[in-house]
Amino acid sequence: VAQNVYERIVEAGREYSLMHVGYYALRQLRIEKFYVYWGEDINATVTPVECGRSFRVDFKPDEYEALRHAFRVDFTKEFIGKAALMKQLERGVSKRFVQLLVDNHDKELDPWPQGGEIVYRDGKPVGRTTSAAYGFTLGCQVCTAYVENKEFGISADFLNKGAYELDIAGKRFPVRVHLHSPSLPMISSEHPLHYRPTQSDISLS
Repeated sequence: VAQNVYERIVEAGREYSLMHVGYYALRQLRIEKFYVYWGEDINATVTPVECGRSFRVDFKPDEYEALRHAFRVDFTKEFIGKAALMKQLERGVSKRFVQLLVDNHDKELDPWPQGGEIVYRDGKPVGRTTSAAYGFTLGCQVCTAYVENKEFGISADFLNKGAYELDIAGKRFPVRVHLHSPSLPMISSEHPLHYRPTQSDISLS
């Protein structure tokens, strides 16, 4: 049955330039979409506010009254850490998870980031990268990192006004800082030929 399903998917996917990919391809795709990776980007010491995922926290359990009656679960109870998260939302945080797009980098000649590189703002170190991969859709090296400002906290103004650089093996490269992933091309089911991979020379070997 599984072989039959696989063959049908491959057959249907030819119209959409379907390609076989592996786990490392998924990691490259997720970093372009700014999806976090457990153990590298986030862990038990990082809060949802610091990594920009507070929208995944249910701060209003009263909206689930129907579920409470159906499953006999008390959604109105305070969860552990709620008060601390509310305080962070009100006062702000001293570090923030960001996406970095590396400029002026030659993927054939320059060293590639691996994670752990120092991030500079206006010449001063403000954080380190957590993950890195080449973004074939964005056409540049893409990193995730935490930017810190323990003195005044992290604000949109702090992130937008600084000149950022990334130290890769002793060489600094200018980077663009994002709190959200840039727009990526979408595949249209009605017009599949409108989309093609941006890199036609990708080897699967």
